[in-house]
This record gives sequence, C-alpha cells and structure tokens, in this order.
Amino acid sequence: MDSTRSEGRPASGVPDRVAARACRVDAVPVRTVVDLFERPRLGWADADGTTVAGGTAAVITASGADRFEAVSRRAQAVFGKLDAPDPLPDGARPRFYGGFAFTDDHGASGFDSDAVRLWRGFPATKFVLPAVQASITGDGAWLTTAATGPDAGARAAARLDQWQGRLETLPTFARSSPPGVRSREYDPPRPTWRRQVAAAIDRIREGQLRKVVLAQSLSIELGKPVAVADVLARLGDIYPSCYRFLFEPATGGSFFGATPEQLVTVRGTAVETEALAGSIGRQGVRQLANVQHLRTPIRATLPHEEHVLSLVEALHPTPAVGGLPPERALETIRETEAFERGWYAAPVGWFDADGNGTFAVAIRSAVTRGTQARLFAGAGIVRDSDPDVEWDELQLKYRPVLDELQ
Repeated sequence: MDSTRSEGRPASGVPDRVAARACRVDAVPVRTVVDLFERPRLGWADADGTTVAGGTAAVITASGADRFEAVSRRAQAVFGKLDAPDPLPDGARPRFYGGFAFTDDHGASGFDSDAVRLWRGFPATKFVLPAVQASITGDGAWLTTAATGPDAGARAAARLDQWQGRLETLPTFARSSPPGVRSREYDPPRPTWRRQVAAAIDRIREGQLRKVVLAQSLSIELGKPVAVADVLARLGDIYPSCYRFLFEPATGGSFFGATPEQLVTVRGTAVETEALAGSIGRQGVRQLANVQHLRTPIRATLPHEEHVLSLVEALHPTPAVGGLPPERALETIRETEAFERGWYAAPVGWFDADGNGTFAVAIRSAVTRGTQARLFAGAGIVRDSDPDVEWDELQLKYRPVLDELQ
C-alpha cells in the first residue's frame, strides 16, 4: 500500500507543517549514537562523510511500476511545507533515507517463510525523514532534527536542544566482538547452481539474452544477535572507499552492507555514475581488501535539473546486477531463483529537498533478524561461463560481510 505518514498527519497524509533545526556539535560518537536512537535507525557513509539517524518525522512507502515517481511526488509535497534554516551545508540538510526492493512486486512472490520473515519491514519502497540526524562531513559535525504537525517548529527545536545536550555527555563504548557463525546453508546448493548456470548458458547460446546475473543466498545461524553499529564501523575501517549503509525498521531486523557500486549521484545538473564489473582475488584496480573491481567513472551535465530518483529509475537494474537485455534477464532471474532478493542489488540512498542525492547498489549486503542472517552474492553469466568458477567468485563476494560476522 502506498502512503505518506508523519507525526502530525492530516487526513491527506501530507503534514500541515514540516520543520527542521540544525546546529554544529563538537563530535558525533557514531557507535553510541546508533545504539541510543529509536527505530527506525539509519546509517550512511561514503567519501563525503558519515550520517546516522533515528526516529521518524515522516515516512513514504510505495509499490508498483510507478514507485519511483510516487516517492518523488510525495517527498516534494512534504518538503513543500518545510521550514528550515538556510543555508545549511549538504550534510546538515534534512534528507529522506531509504531504498527499493529489486522488483516492484516484492513480497508477492510466495517464497519460503524464512525469507518473508527476514524481509519484514522492508516493503517494495520505503523512505524515512528521520527525527534526528547526526552527520560528520568536511564541514564538521552537525546535528539536525525534524518534526511535522502544527507545532513542528517548537518540537524540532526541543529535539535539537535535547540531543545537543545528550551528545555532549555521551561516553564512547568499546566495540563488541563478532557474533560468530554456527551454521551455514547455500541456496541454491552447488549441484543446483551448476544446473541453473547451464540452463542460463543455453538461453544465451540460443540468442534469448546476452548476460544474466544469477544470485545465491547464504543463510547463517549466528552465535548471538548482530551489533550492527559495530559491524558497520568495522566495514568502514576495512572498506573506506565503499558505500556503507544500514536500515533498521521499527518492526525489527537489519539490512546493511558495504557496496563498491555507485548507482548515481546528482548535484544540480551534475551527474556521476559508473560502470563496475569483474571480481577476482586481491590485486588490481579498485581494491576492496579481498575483491577488486574494474571501474569506469562516468560524469555528465544535464540540460536541466532532474530529481535523482528519475535517474535511479532509469538506471535500475544495472547490467551488473540484472543482465542484458534487461527484460529477458529479469524474466530469467524470476524463473530461476528460488528465494526473495528483497532489497539486495537494489537502489539504496538518500535525497534532499532539491532532488539532489546519492544512491548505491545494495550488493555485499546482509539482512538479519535475531540470530538469523542471510547474505547475498551474484555472478554474471555469459556464453563461456564456468559454473564452478562462478561459484568460487560468489564466495569472494560474501567475504566483506561474512568476515565481520564470524
């Protein structure tokens, strides 16, 4: 069901007023702040800085083929009511954070109950305007609060005062140890994988498609629930050039990862994207500790400003996670894979009131709930692919997240 919800919601679903307040702070102890935030909790880190956020001022959900446009339209309605200090540096501006499922009919495919349970709280599309946002950027550390409803300005200011005081007295906690892995199970197992790859190669040689990216999931039983803030911090230490993300819905569970793949960044009329391919053992072009990728950056200038979600819609799914041609590749994926991709390999990121934003492709990721976790990896199958070589490549792709859990 498509909707816009907020703290002070009128019958239309769009708040009467939206207010944001911001101030500089001395520091943001990220790990501690994440633990203190109420759900939903969000985390985003890239070369421009780190942001953690919690609580909800407004939330947008959408499904169906028009979900990208629907989110953009509803967010513009929310931002149209915005009262915020101006100017603010990029990292301090109020933003919607969230993501999309790989397919627009996510949740309607009837997969096994474990997959459905793990993806609970992650609909086809969900974006949150957080109540509290703490950012560390090149402009320093900033605290931003948001509220909606008739008294939005007063409540945003009160939140700012409250959290500014809390940040000044927060201790810095030591990181916890990884949860450990008790058991693991592949879906599909190796014999089934070989058959799936062989069938895909047959389709390619028959001329039905040129490439298809088949995914595998790794279900693991953990020794204890994941302390996601600690995992995210360790991923940042090891993969500083990746996009690190965290989404924890109010209903529980977590989706997190460290992806090397930028989908698109928009700043005014300036656009950045990239082509990313290839995964082999360490040595090479973009170093990711245990995997390296061939990367081609692409920069362009648009004739006029476009909302970042317009470009997200145009680019998803990329050939690196879907295949070519896209329609035939998606058809093959649907007919082959026996598990729910959920938000894996889909766009995750943020956008602001001007339609600027950054989105990455959510690979090198895991979804967890309690002591259950599911990791994902995909392999691009072409005419001359070898199923066993592709299997070995999948194991490399699990390592960024798996190494931090075991």
